[in-house]
Amino acid sequence: MNPLPEDNRPRHPTIGPGYEVQKDAERHFEDWLPKRWLPRKEIPDVHVDFCVEAVNEGEPSGSLFRVQVKGRSIYKRKAKKLAEPFKTKHLRYYLKCEEPVFLFLIDPTAKQGHWIFIQRYLKENVKDDILRVQTKLRIPFDAQRSLENWALFEKELRDAWNYIRELRPGSPQAAIIAEKKRLEQLHPGHSVKIEATMKVQVKLLQPLAGGLKAEFLKNVGADEWKAFIEKGHSFQVKAAELQGSAIPINLYQTPEDARITIRSGNRLRGCLHFLFNSETQPLCLQIDGEWVLAAKEVSFAGRLNDSPLRMDCIREQDESGKLKPWETIFNLDWGAWEGQALQALAWFVELGEFFKRGEFVLRSYLKGFQPWPPEKLMLDNAGLKPPIEAMDCLHKCRRVAEHIGVNPPFPKANALQEIQSDDVRLLVKFMESGGHEQSNVGQTVGLAVGNPYTGPKIGEKGLTANFPEPCRIMNFFGLEICFGPLAHTWTDLELIVTHPADEDRTEMIFKGGANSIWKIEYKRPPQPGLLPTEKENRAPSP
Repeated sequence: MNPLPEDNRPRHPTIGPGYEVQKDAERHFEDWLPKRWLPRKEIPDVHVDFCVEAVNEGEPSGSLFRVQVKGRSIYKRKAKKLAEPFKTKHLRYYLKCEEPVFLFLIDPTAKQGHWIFIQRYLKENVKDDILRVQTKLRIPFDAQRSLENWALFEKELRDAWNYIRELRPGSPQAAIIAEKKRLEQLHPGHSVKIEATMKVQVKLLQPLAGGLKAEFLKNVGADEWKAFIEKGHSFQVKAAELQGSAIPINLYQTPEDARITIRSGNRLRGCLHFLFNSETQPLCLQIDGEWVLAAKEVSFAGRLNDSPLRMDCIREQDESGKLKPWETIFNLDWGAWEGQALQALAWFVELGEFFKRGEFVLRSYLKGFQPWPPEKLMLDNAGLKPPIEAMDCLHKCRRVAEHIGVNPPFPKANALQEIQSDDVRLLVKFMESGGHEQSNVGQTVGLAVGNPYTGPKIGEKGLTANFPEPCRIMNFFGLEICFGPLAHTWTDLELIVTHPADEDRTEMIFKGGANSIWKIEYKRPPQPGLLPTEKENRAPSP
């Protein structure tokens, strides 16, 4: 069947001017967004047309907002009033959404449009009964909130995310994560760390009728209960098992299948002192933490403030009631140094010496007094090999930083991976041996020379290529460092291609032979530390 001619169209066609205006408006909205943002078309598009995810520095941010686009033609509405009717059924739906919803009124012909953050407008300006009784409601659009003002939209989008979070607050942990993300969005390139604790203490004002109910203890195993009484070990029960006990579990609105930790109340603040000799002077590390005192075991858990070192120490009683030697467990969290200046890491020198020593004098302090006399402690150095290697790597990195005159912040929790990045390892090699060498067998390298070309012929083998590089931009703990001068040498090459690079230059492509080596040598400047720092000092092409 042939389509109807233009002059015989139905009066209200399904695919007519209104449909075309709407589709053009949606395309104009997608084109208006930043190129890297992710507008996802909703299929089916019930009440909303798009779900958009913001992108920060090339990575999806996880921050979403929803969009309903309303296409409008200036040929149909000559008054161009900035108001549009919307079904209240849709508006009630927007109030249920957990992401911000923005309504866009777009004229694709005039390439103009406006927006409104609809949840805030409805909450602050429209009564609930109006949304229940009326079938439609005219929504006004502010002339200042124009598609031409991207900066204002970006600000209102951040405000909208905050507004929705406050409108629907979650758990304290979720709130901390959300606030961390918000602050990092406000300050790109910065890492935010938020620490918060909540301690709830419940005190009975009058005795319980019938005494304390502890039905949940029926499900605690004999070994768990014995360890709790004799050694102060904690154990877990389901929240549902605490119902009917003296513990006000409803205070936390905890799901019944959640696990609740029961801990001993015999806990006191204190510290441990590790005294040892370095090559130059006596040293002492103070580990602050918490003691747990039980009938047959004493334990301590603590950390060296602002450093990666975490420590657990345990002393048990033998059958005669005498305390056994300390059992010590070390844990390292390199992320504890995050944000600290590389050349001013807390306790760096002391930790480096600590890991290399196997003998210490241990002093215990509990609320300011020593419950036991000082005693010698021997450690197994075999388990300290990984931290010794990590500290040695960091020591080399600090020497590099001192040489090139920088002091970058320590990276995030993946610190060791960052330290082992290609640029950092190369810089360390330059400081240690003055160069780097690797196989170039089968690899290709391109070099350019000025015309007229007088180089070797295609197919010629056993060639050597030299390339001076006055300065290279290298990433050192997040800083761009201009480092040099460097000299490159490739051996045992075969010329495989030549072609004009431009009017004055010819590019040559070589392939490494069976014994091809690539060397990079660092030529130390006369005055170490005085290196070029501007990107403009990059080496020109040969």
